[in-house]
Amino acid sequence: MTEARLLLWGETQVGKTTLLASGLLAHRERLPDIDWNADEDDARAVLLRRWGDLSRNQMIEPTAKANDLTLPLVNGNRLVVRDIVGGHSDNPHADDAFRQPFDGAQGVLFVIEWEGRDVARHKAAIRTALPLCRGRKVGLAVTKCERGLDADDPHWRAPVGWWRQHPFWAGHADLLEPFGAQVWPTSAYGFDADGRPACLLGEFGQPIPFQVRPRNVELPFRWFFRELGLI
Repeated sequence: MTEARLLLWGETQVGKTTLLASGLLAHRERLPDIDWNADEDDARAVLLRRWGDLSRNQMIEPTAKANDLTLPLVNGNRLVVRDIVGGHSDNPHADDAFRQPFDGAQGVLFVIEWEGRDVARHKAAIRTALPLCRGRKVGLAVTKCERGLDADDPHWRAPVGWWRQHPFWAGHADLLEPFGAQVWPTSAYGFDADGRPACLLGEFGQPIPFQVRPRNVELPFRWFFRELGLI
């Protein structure tokens, strides 16, 4: 049996937990077979409920505390994913508390949202953590890309350097370049049949999921399953 650990890292509100739920459950046929049979208080069962909420047009609650999600594969291997509390990602001066999640992690999936209003803070959380990732597999998932990419935009195919053609991201090449080809545009909401983002606007203008059709969300996890030697 091979076991690997993947750290999910990013600031609060970038959509880490939503990416985790949709990425592992929206397109199960595109990932290795995972045993989802679990007791109701197991992290797998919790994630299944979260995906159920999103499928029923409900928002997913943010992570309240760091937790480990153990994913046993049918082939006998397993992946342990740690989803950190976003608010703990921006204090490198906390030393042990900041560094501890990296202990034993063979891979780190960084998460940042598409041109969000707090993107400066979100980028800082990545910059301060990258020096701890030497010798580890790393990738960057850009969430909420329905904000900036049309349904038929060729950049959904994630060609190498796709982000350079977007002025905002091109201006932050120093942040994205270290990830090489592993920069994935993702959307947990996706688009409806007419190419509109699969969401509605709430009372205060906030996007609310509606009949979601996630796009590209499984790509980071499929890459890590392979690169960490689990498939």
